[in-house]
Amino acid sequence: MAKAIELFEKAGELGNPEGYFNLGIIYRNGDGVDVDPKKTRAYFEKSACMELISARFALGLLEWKEGNIQRAIRHLSIAAKAGHKNALDLLKEAFKVEYVTKDEFEEALRAYHKSDTERSSENRTAAKTENIWGKNQTPS
Repeated sequence: MAKAIELFEKAGELGNPEGYFNLGIIYRNGDGVDVDPKKTRAYFEKSACMELISARFALGLLEWKEGNIQRAIRHLSIAAKAGHKNALDLLKEAFKVEYVTKDEFEEALRAYHKSDTERSSENRTAAKTENIWGKNQTPS
């Protein structure tokens, strides 16, 4: 596990947010290390600052678990607006128990749908295909 930690740290330092996120998971779960909530949070925060939406969602869950509902809602809203389905689902539940206003939920829902549309647009799919196979080429 020491080598994995070293490599994930290096990946994060080189700009890969998944490296830091994976370290957060390791310290959250105690995979080969002692469970360390401070390191968990620090690594999730680093990866969230690098715009990893899964990290923003994870921070929302941490805040919720710690009873910091408004901070949790902020993280979950950011994640939902960027297209994270589970974050949107939690915001919906928060709306049902009045932690989130109707306007806040509708704003997140609109942004989620916009993000979803952008991710699944024909132009984006075509661009991915072009990047993978070259212009006007398909796999053999």
